[in-house]
Amino acid sequence: MKRKFLFAVMIFILSNGCYPSKNIYSKAIKLQQKCFYENRNVTNSIKDAEAELTVQNNFYVLKVKDRKYIPCNLPAGIKHQSIIISGEILQIMPNERLMGTPLRLSSAYIK
Repeated sequence: MKRKFLFAVMIFILSNGCYPSKNIYSKAIKLQQKCFYENRNVTNSIKDAEAELTVQNNFYVLKVKDRKYIPCNLPAGIKHQSIIISGEILQIMPNERLMGTPLRLSSAYIK
């Protein structure tokens, strides 16, 4: 009897531990629908990365580890310095010089 109970408890713990909740952060940021880099190809993606948010020359710059990204659909007025982001990394055209790589966000959360 003890073995059956212990087995049931172990199965319950293991099965519930495999499905973490989707939103573990406090508040989702409502992203804009339009992106000013719409006609760019997607080169890569980023998922659930912690980013440091700064403003340089009236543009938001997201720093993830040693890379800088320019989000095209982050709304104005975000005051938090640390956010969690997911999105698509977009192509840089050959004749462009940007502060960072263009990024179309699919989700952003305040950490």
